[in-house]
Amino acid sequence: MRILLFTLLLAVSAFGQSPAPATDDDLRVYTDTPRLFLTPARLRLLKRERERKSLRWEQLDLLISGGAPMPEPGFAGALYYQITGDAGAGRRAVEWALAPAYQDLRQLALVFDWCGPVMTPAQAEQLGAKIERALASGGTDLSSGGASMSKDSARVMAAIAIADRFQDHGEAVLTPIVQRWRILAKELESGQAAIPRPDIYALFEMLHAIRDNLKIDLREDARRYFRELPLDHMASHYPAAFQA
Repeated sequence: MRILLFTLLLAVSAFGQSPAPATDDDLRVYTDTPRLFLTPARLRLLKRERERKSLRWEQLDLLISGGAPMPEPGFAGALYYQITGDAGAGRRAVEWALAPAYQDLRQLALVFDWCGPVMTPAQAEQLGAKIERALASGGTDLSSGGASMSKDSARVMAAIAIADRFQDHGEAVLTPIVQRWRILAKELESGQAAIPRPDIYALFEMLHAIRDNLKIDLREDARRYFRELPLDHMASHYPAAFQA
């Protein structure tokens, strides 16, 4: 499921064509929903996956239709709803997100952003307030810890998803994260720091969420790092040389 979306993020992102750099980094979000990842072009390609009955779509459809337990139920249900228009899947994702036991901020943001049309006003208010409380507490998943990159990425997604609930349209949440990234980017560019492989997915989600909604390409702060990242990432999957 993540592979299905991540492939689209890579394929349709036009990462080789950077948007015009923003002046003074206006970090207030005013874009239309869905704001997270599902631009019209990406959503069209996801729907074509369904029309072509690609193997990865057939696998996802089989799991969702069969009621199989999913590792990320909110993400799965919301994505399935966006691709198929199945309101039942969207409502189940909303019910999952509203349950007190589930506090994964990243998934809550995706459900809020993608399932708006199937939420009642009361549900939208309840889920928005839940996300807002999590942001205020500084958390991403109140039941577990997580890497800094994953936390920042989840907070970016949440702030963008519920930006309309804030008087500053999410700027207060996004500003310190962008500032931290700029410090880290200098260290990445000079080779003084590295992002662990498990955090690369979260990094790409954060980059896309900011780029899609604010027209700011944070890769510009570490051009050399991102130029070398694909090869370095691929090489990191190979086992170490055998000493013989």
